[in-house]
Amino acid sequence: MINPFYKIILGLGLISHQACTQTEKLTMYKDDKFTLEYPSIWKMTNENGILNFMPNENYGAVTVSRESGIDFPLEKTREFVLEMNEIKDNPENVKMTNNDGIAKFYYEHFDNNLKWVTIAFRKNSDFYLITINCKTDMWEANKATFFQVTDSFHIKN
Repeated sequence: MINPFYKIILGLGLISHQACTQTEKLTMYKDDKFTLEYPSIWKMTNENGILNFMPNENYGAVTVSRESGIDFPLEKTREFVLEMNEIKDNPENVKMTNNDGIAKFYYEHFDNNLKWVTIAFRKNSDFYLITINCKTDMWEANKATFFQVTDSFHIKN
């Protein structure tokens, strides 16, 4: 027989675990070419086709931009990822994978107390650049949410 005190502790533990693991409500952004989900409490701006999804406290953002009509070889896209972010680095440091005709590029770095993560997708001549920027002191506590947003990015057929 379990002591009633332990039942109470166990019950409180289960309740607090459920409260901590519940995901916050998401909003779906739909474009004619892609979709993306972001926390409903975040704000979203559209500055001449460049989308910014950010927490109200402004410690970071997920930025999405799209280029169409890319006509250079896929191998040059690593350089393009760096150029789009005005980064001087070896293009070989940009990781590339290819899945179902969509090339994915990944690059991270620190600059001016900011953590930067760049994820880009290229499908034929369409190029999507997704950039996370976050204050370094806020990164560990918020990276899961930022990656949840970028992982929700889906190119429509």
